[in-house]
Amino acid sequence: MADDYPMGAFVLLLIGGILQLAYVALPGMFAGMFGLSGMFSGTLIFGVCAGWFLLWAILTILAAIWAKTGDPAKVHKAGIVGILAFILGGFNILTLIGAILALVWKKKAPVAAPPPPPPPA
Repeated sequence: MADDYPMGAFVLLLIGGILQLAYVALPGMFAGMFGLSGMFSGTLIFGVCAGWFLLWAILTILAAIWAKTGDPAKVHKAGIVGILAFILGGFNILTLIGAILALVWKKKAPVAAPPPPPPPA
């Protein structure tokens, strides 16, 4: 991994992806606890929605990993995936902020060492 990467984008995208996973896991747990999974049509609709949000949660976590690489092309792609995950995966504001940080991030130019002083005459 690179030392120069958008840390804020990485952290926010990762937290956003984990929260999106919680959006999928917690309703599934409560549906099983209260016996809501016995209805066929409700189960089908719930399964499709849960699968959709699960897909975008995983893509958000992958975007966080791409942002951690520090490669400008991958960081830019992570920002695009983060914006799509915000729109299509549940409107998680942390994902949006992390994606914007990834989109505006630029790799710092390496600092060149000053030339050595001339030898004394």
